[in-house]
Amino acid sequence: MALNRKGGPERVIDEVEKLAPAGFADIERVLSHDERKAIVRGYAGTVGFALAQVNRKTG
Repeated sequence: MALNRKGGPERVIDEVEKLAPAGFADIERVLSHDERKAIVRGYAGTVGFALAQVNRKTG
């Protein structure tokens, strides 16, 4: 699925590479934990992995 290549962890990597093309010593100075989490959560919502669905118990 094309969306998989545009969201989630792959998008975090793309954003970090865009913001720090020469590399970095501390990722927090490039993209904070909260910013990285927002990218992944936004992707999860886009593809239908609402938090309640992911955390629901089965059986």
